[in-house]
Amino acid sequence: ERDSLWAGLRASRERKSARGACLVGGAGSGKTRLTEWLRHRVIETGSARVFSVTHNPMAPPGEALARLVVEASHCGGLGCDAGSARMERLLRREGVTARYEWEALTAVMAVAEGWSTDELVTFERPQDRYVVIARFLHRCAKREPLLLVFDDVHYGADTMSFVEFLLDDPDAQGHPIFVVMTARTDLLQGRSGERVRLDQLAARSEV
Repeated sequence: ERDSLWAGLRASRERKSARGACLVGGAGSGKTRLTEWLRHRVIETGSARVFSVTHNPMAPPGEALARLVVEASHCGGLGCDAGSARMERLLRREGVTARYEWEALTAVMAVAEGWSTDELVTFERPQDRYVVIARFLHRCAKREPLLLVFDDVHYGADTMSFVEFLLDDPDAQGHPIFVVMTARTDLLQGRSGERVRLDQLAARSEV
């Protein structure tokens, strides 16, 4: 399994595309050891920039992806105005001038940071939020490949929908992003929606 994970990361780097891997098993089956090994090796070799998010069954939909954006932009704890200003500076350095981009990403981060959303962008569909997050990750991946570790996706239906969106996104070409998802078989019982999404992802050629 270590060889398979490393090969997936290498394929993502070489093809400059989004790819993924699913690690599913019972408690104590070694999923955590595998992801820790991968993270440590990636950091040691400088193969990619690493971000890890663990899903919480009590968190609102979109909270895990919001924490990913907060971590990648270093906006945690800044407050809404300061976080938005920092996101604007980051995007302007990348040549982005459309105000909607940083305002929309501020709305994404608000879910994780507890900011008031009264005056922020409203997303009519989850896909509208996914587009903004994907573009943000693509910009990050232009500088260096990304390794995204999503733990406990048996609680992460929204995250799995985003991963599917990312793999289907034609704009993903040229942006090396490797996504590793972990889930517990016992906690998937009774969560048919998450089970179906995970099975669909695992059946893809990119995973």
